[in-house]
Amino acid sequence: MKKTLLIGLFAVMGIGTQPIFAQDVQYRTMPQEQLDSMEQTAAADYDAIKKQVSDTKSKMKAAKKEYTDFKKQYKELCKEEKQRKEALKKIRKAMELRKKLGDLSHS
Repeated sequence: MKKTLLIGLFAVMGIGTQPIFAQDVQYRTMPQEQLDSMEQTAAADYDAIKKQVSDTKSKMKAAKKEYTDFKKQYKELCKEEKQRKEALKKIRKAMELRKKLGDLSHS
């Protein structure tokens, strides 16, 4: 059943794609000058899109580099934050112990 279904599917796909690859009647009946101008226009459009793709790709690379730089900076800042938090904890603990010591000596 599955084999027959797959063979049928491939046959339909093969038959369905033939008209797509066939030469269009519209282009066979056009004058050569018109085809040449259409080719030049299509080539110019293709070159413009190709340049846009290239520009977008370079912008993506730059953005990715910027992202990795910010990520590295973020990690460094988090590390520094952790160190400063630990130092603050130690200072507060020392202040608390000093206060307790002062309370004990005054009583």
